[in-house]
Amino acid sequence: MKTPLNQNTAKILGQTGTDTQVVPANGQEFTLSELQQIVGGNIEILHPPQQRDLILVVNEWGKAIPSLQKNELASRLWQEGCEPGSPRSQDDIVGDVLLCHTNQVN
Repeated sequence: MKTPLNQNTAKILGQTGTDTQVVPANGQEFTLSELQQIVGGNIEILHPPQQRDLILVVNEWGKAIPSLQKNELASRLWQEGCEPGSPRSQDDIVGDVLLCHTNQVN
């Protein structure tokens, strides 16, 4: 899955399938508060295997929150390139997720 981003933008991959471009409030890096607001709680950073300079920022406790749904877009990015049948290939991501460049999160 190709998910092009220019250096100044990021995308919120919504759990309902939406894909919304966003920029940090300061134009360069997202603050912890911004990240927590996007994912709805504590953050966890994941490194998708096929996306060199991109990260997924997810809700750390998302799977324990019953109201959060599987995020198809983020799950595909996370599972892409994994060995079929491996635990990671079956690991779904839930809730809204921020896809951004590694240098946009300090």
